[in-house]
Amino acid sequence: PPTSAVPAGATTGKISVTVKGVTGTSVKDFVVKSGAIYIAGYENNATNKTVAKYWKNNTTTNLSDGMTYEESVTSMVVVGNDAYMSGYRASFFGTAQYWKNQTRTLVTSTSSPDFSFGTAIKVVGSDVYMSGVEIPSFGNPGKAKYWKNGIETNLSDGSKEARAYDIEIQGSDIYVAGHEKNTAGFLVGKYWKNGVSTNITGGLSEGFMNSIFIVGSDIYLAGYEKNAAGKSVAKYWKNGTPVILTDGSNNANSTKIIVVGSDVYVSGNETNAGGKSVAKYWKDGVATTLTDGTNNAGANSIFIEGSNVYVSGNEANAGGKFVAKYWKNGIATSITDGTNNASATAIVVIP
Repeated sequence: PPTSAVPAGATTGKISVTVKGVTGTSVKDFVVKSGAIYIAGYENNATNKTVAKYWKNNTTTNLSDGMTYEESVTSMVVVGNDAYMSGYRASFFGTAQYWKNQTRTLVTSTSSPDFSFGTAIKVVGSDVYMSGVEIPSFGNPGKAKYWKNGIETNLSDGSKEARAYDIEIQGSDIYVAGHEKNTAGFLVGKYWKNGVSTNITGGLSEGFMNSIFIVGSDIYLAGYEKNAAGKSVAKYWKNGTPVILTDGSNNANSTKIIVVGSDVYVSGNETNAGGKSVAKYWKDGVATTLTDGTNNAGANSIFIEGSNVYVSGNEANAGGKFVAKYWKNGIATSITDGTNNASATAIVVIP
């Protein structure tokens, strides 16, 4: 219903709200009370270059100009009033970078022939940690690595393909999730603690770790592992023990894991019988479907605020363009208008 008064400190604006199962969208007045919803990602411009950006409530901030380089945001944390975002700049080469609000820090050289990108970011005090990948030129395997305040630590030696996709800090310990190819030629899902790796998947089929979350001495990981039929099965692991989220009849993936109290939340997607990717999340292994499967969609990140579940991602419209959006308790809000492809890769909610 319309509001007759706007609370002090609130923000007003317009959003497009799509309720699952209801055809069409409508534009409604809204009031955002104290606090903020931060969403990061990218949107292509009119010349089809990818522009890195973030949204705070109904305000869009471009992090790149969309002219010289293609740039994107892969992860976000908010500390106080500051938004930190990992990502990359791509021209002929790729440069790993992060932003603090609109201020860019290049982590790798723009003149290097290697392609590097940042995958996730964490901030502890004055220290900025970023996981990522460096893919050397001339077709050599990529290295998994992380940077602390711009100083790199290699997690793999470059002899076999490896990737680092997420990072967590627990006291003085640095945990990084990713994968590395074994001698049999399969990618093994794993994590590194202070540079020492622990394999999580068996190494007899492809395994991937996309996300890591630490609670005390418990290590949670999310990703997928291929079954005997070659289908990707979405899973999460607690201290190496797998919890299977999908039955393996269709390809699926888990993208982000968060633990709140005794509850485990995982975002991801699963292909339906018609071959469309369906965005969803799982709470303690029970799935909630966010899209109806008519168009391709994906859930990239998840955030819990009180009793509310927020998921960011994208969904294709009738014209085949991906619309950046987020879901609050299953109700979708479109962030972009669908003119150009876009995606919401991360979400943080400040109460």
